[in-house]
Amino acid sequence: MRKSNSGFTRQGPRRERGFTLLEALIAFVVLAGGLLAAFRFHSTTLSVTAEAKVRAQATALAELKLEELRNFQSIAEFNTIVVDGNGLGDQAGVDYAAAFNLAWDRVEAYEVGGRDNPRQVDVTVSWTDRDGSAQAVVLSSIIWRNEPVDGAANLALAISVGGDPTEGFGDSDGNLIEGGGGGGGPGDTVIVTLYDVDGGVLDPDDPAIVTYSIVFYGDIIFYDDGLDGVGISGGPDGGKSCDIVEYDADTESYVVVAEGGSLYRCRIDTVPIDDTWSGTLTYDEAGNDVVCTPGDSIAISIDKDTTSLELAVVVMTNNGACN
Repeated sequence: MRKSNSGFTRQGPRRERGFTLLEALIAFVVLAGGLLAAFRFHSTTLSVTAEAKVRAQATALAELKLEELRNFQSIAEFNTIVVDGNGLGDQAGVDYAAAFNLAWDRVEAYEVGGRDNPRQVDVTVSWTDRDGSAQAVVLSSIIWRNEPVDGAANLALAISVGGDPTEGFGDSDGNLIEGGGGGGGPGDTVIVTLYDVDGGVLDPDDPAIVTYSIVFYGDIIFYDDGLDGVGISGGPDGGKSCDIVEYDADTESYVVVAEGGSLYRCRIDTVPIDDTWSGTLTYDEAGNDVVCTPGDSIAISIDKDTTSLELAVVVMTNNGACN
């Protein structure tokens, strides 16, 4: 009741302000939707993070395998290691975030003209993700075959500029160092043998001399595959040939080899005693090597008094970079 000037008047019930049940329900739905979205976002984030971790581990595993394949200690080991294979090997005991399978394949299609240097290798790390889907990481690399012990010499030769790239690579007597791990090679030695009309060996001062024969050697320096062969042309002579050879310490002699020799040896028969033999040597590199010095060929001249020639051949691996 409220009193006025004219007397008492009647007042209705006071209205209260607040949330109705419907408003509370709507607020609850909105909050639940937000929480659900936040949960799904968190779940997705965890899933993506976990997958990224798995993929990073797979990539690291593939890179590790490539490094193992590159870590050969000799050409013979290269031919054994850089081939097809599979299995985790020493990494089998590592606790990875997924069950990885590791395989590596030598890509035969990369070979050109029968050459197998360099070799392309594809390393594949595969696994099954949480959804049951197959996943994989594939890394490819080109691996060059070379002799690791010659690495320092190859590097020094590759960065040399101007002048003779063989300069500075010699023994205490100034003779050029042989390549390929040979030994005992005579380098640029020329051996002249004198003969009489019946083919008998004579002394240099014997007046019965009518012909002479020549055997000479040249070094093959800093190589991978080296030389496939040496061709010889010119005259006059009664026959000539060249071979790639290697010094055999067991027999203390030089033997013809199919590849990788540290020397080449040429023979010229029955040159008339008063003539000078003149001709050309042609160097045929093997694999992807490049003849840096003296180039693909060299002209030479020999007479009965010749004892040495500049015949060292520099062969660079990995397509050269000769200077």
